Amino acid sequence: MKRTLLFALIALVVIEVAWQLAALATRNIYARSAASAPREGALTILCVGDSHTYGAPLPEPQSYPFQLERSLRSTYQRDIQVVNLGVPGMNTPMVANRLEGQIARLHPDLVIAWAGANSFWNATETESWEGWTNALRGWLFRLRTVRFVAMAWFNMTGFAHARAELLEWVGDRTTWQFGEERVVMDKGEPDQLSEERVRNGLRFDYTRMILTARSYETPIFFVTYPYEAGIFRIANDTIRAVAAEHGVDVIVTESALERARSDGFTTDELIVNAAGPHPREILYRYIVDQMLPEVVRLLGLPQPSGPRHSSLSASQRSGGLASRPLHRISQLASSNPTPARR
Repeated sequence: MKRTLLFALIALVVIEVAWQLAALATRNIYARSAASAPREGALTILCVGDSHTYGAPLPEPQSYPFQLERSLRSTYQRDIQVVNLGVPGMNTPMVANRLEGQIARLHPDLVIAWAGANSFWNATETESWEGWTNALRGWLFRLRTVRFVAMAWFNMTGFAHARAELLEWVGDRTTWQFGEERVVMDKGEPDQLSEERVRNGLRFDYTRMILTARSYETPIFFVTYPYEAGIFRIANDTIRAVAAEHGVDVIVTESALERARSDGFTTDELIVNAAGPHPREILYRYIVDQMLPEVVRLLGLPQPSGPRHSSLSASQRSGGLASRPLHRISQLASSNPTPARR
């Protein structure tokens, strides 16, 4: 028995060393399909997450990745692409399971992750939460071998630049075309997704995202939801805690919401209630304005000069609009504690 365990350990070490050497040797010549290859010479930002990354239920030009690319390209007059791989309904294990392949395929200069709320209803791929203690699982996922096995197990092939496309929505089940992959998401049973299990799962997945990005020497930061109520507060608290442990920055979008309100926008102008609360175009503009300094710093670009909120028109920023009470947002965030698709 001891000899078998020793041989297994030696084999794991040999495989891990081989993977690490292969990663170093192929980092700059990784085979890419024409659909997924980043533009030569472009700075690439990879945005992963749920419908808040995707931009649901808005048209693509109103999503934050689209607005971020437009703002960066207009400011710096260079080729910068922001790849939106957000999928409505995607939970954190689905994001973490795919991140290794996405980074290896796209070679981004920065990763932005915004996910968490769907882990309270979507049980898809949560089997990655099972088994060992969090500490042991966290250590094992530092090994490229373990991350590769997880990636292969879940058939991670969602690499195309095209925005995810909804193919079918029947009851609690949705099917999306995500690059080369067809993703099916279904609602879990209450006993599958207890609050304690989800909290532990979120910590595990956020940690995996950080370790995966760092293994490719790619900076990463997280974005919190602009609503501090219900499941959003739990996700936000977990993001802040894990990020603090690993020295990763967090964009707290509640601040963007407060700035937009102070400029005179109403809650209904900033938030749309579509299968739960989601930012409208104006709020995404404030969120992009808030994250720009961090994006610029991590990309090594010079900090831009000039007034903030430059993407907002004068009429949009004129103020004079009657503000709704702040508790209206809390009502929206808590009105659907087990959201269908975000």
